[in-house]
Amino acid sequence: MDSEEEKRFLLLLSMIHLGGAGTKQQVLNSIAEHSWIKLTPREREVMQSRNEIRWRNDLAYVRKHLVQGRYVSDKIWDEWRITEKGTEYFHKLRRKVEQASSFRHLSSQALLKIKSIDSSPPLLSDENALTGETQSQEGTIQYQWTTRYERDPQLRARAIEIHGTTCNGCDFNFEQKYGEIGRGFIEVHHTKPVSALGGDAVVNPQSDMVTLCSNCHSIVHRKKSEPLALQGLKALLNDTAVA
Repeated sequence: MDSEEEKRFLLLLSMIHLGGAGTKQQVLNSIAEHSWIKLTPREREVMQSRNEIRWRNDLAYVRKHLVQGRYVSDKIWDEWRITEKGTEYFHKLRRKVEQASSFRHLSSQALLKIKSIDSSPPLLSDENALTGETQSQEGTIQYQWTTRYERDPQLRARAIEIHGTTCNGCDFNFEQKYGEIGRGFIEVHHTKPVSALGGDAVVNPQSDMVTLCSNCHSIVHRKKSEPLALQGLKALLNDTAVA
């Protein structure tokens, strides 16, 4: 496992730890705060030309390679989001980590963290959804699909442009709650499940997509076989408010 792969692994590890996505600052801060990276004195130096610590600048550059390989999406400003392909790649790198005996950048704390997520299911995101079933097997994770449905990032961006970044269900707004770090953050929900589209289909971001906060998005998918409609979600919220 070479140095570049170790850096890629650290970035993907941090994104998974953050729930699949984070800002540049969140992803790099998480790596630093958990001491997942081993650094030389030079790597800790501040680059005067950029006013940034060298190792952080190096990892930001590595992230560009992950984006080019479609392992990470940066379609939303200042959001680094691991893709379905990136999740698969992460587990391939993890197997390399398990087979290696020494590391240039991975610390003992990082190795402990890796063990804690070995049996975790693959990450599912609103942008990169898996259909069919996912099966876990001791020691490794296997993926099983029936059909793979690609989600167009341009459709996602258009849906956000149309429906905004305030939750269409509960009116929660990440920027209002969390400030600058929450600006532009929202999840996109397909009102017609992608698994029911039957292959290539025309998706209208106006009528077939809505924007939801993480809580509401989780609730509408609570019953996987019967996703909750937006009207049903709002009815639940109203009932809860009355109660």
